[in-house]
Amino acid sequence: MFNMTKIFMIALIASLSCELTLWIAAGMTLGMWYLPPAIFLIGAVISDRLGFGSLTDFLDA
Repeated sequence: MFNMTKIFMIALIASLSCELTLWIAAGMTLGMWYLPPAIFLIGAVISDRLGFGSLTDFLDA
């Protein structure tokens, strides 16, 4: 079974790094930049609560 919390956390990190790269390299103004990270963070917390993986397992790895 997949650890959905780990997948959401990796997607959160990738989303933040992509937005940071676009902001620094392209000088983009990122309106509503917080939506993708917020969605991934909420998904990680929900999957943690439903038992599809643990945030502490991700942080310990």
